[in-house]
Amino acid sequence: MPGLRIYIKPAAGSAQKGMWVSTNGRDFSADNLLQGSYTLIVHFANCCGFTQSASIRAGHVTRVQIDMSRYYEETFAAELARSSLTNLTIARDGSKWFVEYLGPFARIAHLDVDGHLHEFALPVLPVNSPVSSLTPRSDGSLWFADGKNLERITHKGELEIVATLPKRIDEFVTAPDGSIWTWSMQGSTVTRYSPMTRQMHTFELPPASPGEENARLSVTNGNVAWYTSLATNSIVRFSGDATTRIVLPWKCGPNWVQEWGDKLVFSCWSGTFGAGVVDAKDMRATPLAVHANTDGSVSFAAQLGGLVWLIDRRGSSLIGIASDGAQRSISLTPPLYAFNLIAANDRLWFVDSATYAIAAVSPSGEVTRYHIPEAHRDSETNMSPIDELVADSNGNVWFLIRKDFALYHITPDGRLIRTPIAFRPVEMLH
Repeated sequence: MPGLRIYIKPAAGSAQKGMWVSTNGRDFSADNLLQGSYTLIVHFANCCGFTQSASIRAGHVTRVQIDMSRYYEETFAAELARSSLTNLTIARDGSKWFVEYLGPFARIAHLDVDGHLHEFALPVLPVNSPVSSLTPRSDGSLWFADGKNLERITHKGELEIVATLPKRIDEFVTAPDGSIWTWSMQGSTVTRYSPMTRQMHTFELPPASPGEENARLSVTNGNVAWYTSLATNSIVRFSGDATTRIVLPWKCGPNWVQEWGDKLVFSCWSGTFGAGVVDAKDMRATPLAVHANTDGSVSFAAQLGGLVWLIDRRGSSLIGIASDGAQRSISLTPPLYAFNLIAANDRLWFVDSATYAIAAVSPSGEVTRYHIPEAHRDSETNMSPIDELVADSNGNVWFLIRKDFALYHITPDGRLIRTPIAFRPVEMLH
């Protein structure tokens, strides 16, 4: 076989004693080797390979045929080793939806309120455009983005394609009137789709390189959509078919506009200030006097007790800002490696990216940490093992450990509970 190389590795003893002979590139005969086990490392010159075992008996000539099926078995096993759970979201009835990436397959899973797991296989694993924006709706259905498709799982468990958009959907959000807003880094576009009329309108935005962009969509009252662009340092408002674009007068890289009293607040990826506000009436943006994080990560914003809270890593604190600009600070033990700030059960919660503990901070500054032994950084992807924190209406804080195949939650009284996910096994056809 052209380009095929085979290396022989004994379990013990000298690798030089004896010899291997190939007659046709697929069959190998071994003579005068030490008795014992050997590993054949088969390598294809252009990419990859596999391993195969051989057992040698003293006084015998052993013939080994390279089993090419081992390549597919080992490749499949390696794919399964990268399996994970992600994209947790919680429906109004308290049931949980998330995505199962199981080797070469992807499923959407629904853990109902009775604890029963329902799995919905997707036809093709979207390698370059993962499933995103899981959105439970009041009719019991789940809407989500899959490549260019806007899809849903009906309350009867049927998988349907609602609409196919011109470009890949990276994220979508739903406005109060039921319209769906999507954005795509492919060509920098935002699209509004109406499920009622099945009409769509696409807005072209200033182009940005996908490698430089980090954008977010949000909607506010009045069915207004907001788009933040790191690459162009701008915020775009969509109201009907009209657009208004603000290029921020300071370096920020804005992230995720959200309502805050009669104003709008956003956090920054970089620059001098960690956040800013937008006056929706005159579309004027001003910075907030909060430290920007020095590592390029966004401050995040959560609202609790009438204040909007941000992470100040440089000051090792959480900063609460009132609508009149007054600030309150909660000092934490430095160094502060916090991300994914949310508010739940009258406390602020975040993930400690150094220890992968979950931290809960009370308004008085008391900190409670929950350590999860199963949380380990994925050396292959370098991603955090903990998916985003999600709060339910009862004050529980939920999260997934990507590789642990378990759903975790912290109850209002402080108990950490692990629920294993018994997904349907994935098998390779022989």
